[in-house]
Amino acid sequence: MMMMFELFPILFIGLVIFSTDIMKNARRRNLKEQLFGEPDGTVFDDNKYMPPLTGNVSDHSAGMVSKVFRLAARRQGRLTLSDIVIESGLGLKEAERFMDSLVDGPQVQIEVDAKGLINYEFPEIQFRLDDLKE
Repeated sequence: MMMMFELFPILFIGLVIFSTDIMKNARRRNLKEQLFGEPDGTVFDDNKYMPPLTGNVSDHSAGMVSKVFRLAARRQGRLTLSDIVIESGLGLKEAERFMDSLVDGPQVQIEVDAKGLINYEFPEIQFRLDDLKE
């Protein structure tokens, strides 16, 4: 009888750790779905590995592109890589590759300011925001 009372705390602690891990993974999956749309197993796996983003913008998640454009609208049409990393959860290299794939001239342009900081500018969004100010 005494042995059962000694095992109960160990089993209880193990159950708490197990259930906490399950809830944490569920929240992580939910966040990934919010950021990147439907999970298809190619965006992230449990090790947070993301394959390189290459090729045409049409290859990328339309949800991710729209999130970047919404972020640009909130930031007056100018983003840095740090802004994108913070909002998207992408790594620095992945965010840079993603943004470089979006640079096409009329919609997204790269500008280097006087301090040497790289900014991604969205001229259409900037123009629209300027019209709203007038």
